Formats: sequence, structure tokens, C-alpha cells
Amino acid sequence: FDVAKEAGALQLEYHSRQTKEKLQYLDYELHSKYFESATKKPEWQKASMPHPPAVGPGTAAPPESFPEPSLGAASGGTLFVVIQAGHNLMNKDTGLLGDVSDPFVKVKLGTQEQSTPVINNNLNPVWTENNRFTLFVADEDKLLDLEVWNSNYFRSDSLGRTTLDFRALAP
Repeated sequence: FDVAKEAGALQLEYHSRQTKEKLQYLDYELHSKYFESATKKPEWQKASMPHPPAVGPGTAAPPESFPEPSLGAASGGTLFVVIQAGHNLMNKDTGLLGDVSDPFVKVKLGTQEQSTPVINNNLNPVWTENNRFTLFVADEDKLLDLEVWNSNYFRSDSLGRTTLDFRALAP
């Protein structure tokens, strides 16, 4: 047992965790500033657009940015959702010759529904494109529904679902 080596590994792990936490904080700050500036409505638009535009299904942005947020009334808001990955998903396909589930995720809030792209034959998918969604939040919206599906030609199968009370989360 090499105490110096173990101490060095622990110190490296500690510094790595500190760096990761700092990067996560900076990423949070960057997104917060973007969201603040993106949701401020210019004076010239205030009279011309009294209601927020609907966010339709399948509208996703490039991986580096979120779609333009809906400009809501004072009582509403905007929810930004990023789908990153799935781990150890259930296989609902045959399994023959490497045929495993073809997952995609449906994101639902109120009447709005958006989906990630399908990733073929992968039980540990990672979404890097078209995985960021902007949803308008109405006063009555309380639950965000996330469901992972297995894409099939005739009928998709659910691989799992969760419902999240996003209003209970800390900002």
C-alpha cells in the first residue's frame, strides 16, 4: 500500500471534482444569462404580440443552443429541457444479430410534445443533436412527462416513463 500514491490520487480526484463543479457552475451561469436575455421582450414587440407563440412538436435546436424561447405573459414561463442519455435500457427487440431497442424520448408538458431523434440498436443511447427543447409553461402546468420509447415500424413500445413536478425543484 503506497500512501503517497493514494494521497496523490485522492488529491487529483478532489481537484478534478472541484474543476468539474466550477465548470458546471460556469455553464449554469452562462445559460442563466442567455435565458434572461432571451426572455426579455423588446419594447417594440410588447404591443404586437400579447400571447406567447405555441411551441410545436419536433422543434429542436442545434446542440450548442436552445430553441428561441416562447415570449410568455407575466403569469407564464419557459422551461428548458435537455435530454442527454439513457443507461441500461430494456431490450424490446429480438436481440438476434445485434437487433436491440431503438430508443427515443418524448417530452410532454400540457398539450406540448417534442421528441428526440431515434438512436438505432443502442441500450445506452447518448443524444447530442436535436435534444434541447423549449416549452412554454402555463399556470396550470405542473408535471413534466418524460417517456423513453422503442421505435418500431408499426408500433413503438414504451421502455419506461417518469413524471416530474418541475415546480418543486430548486431554481
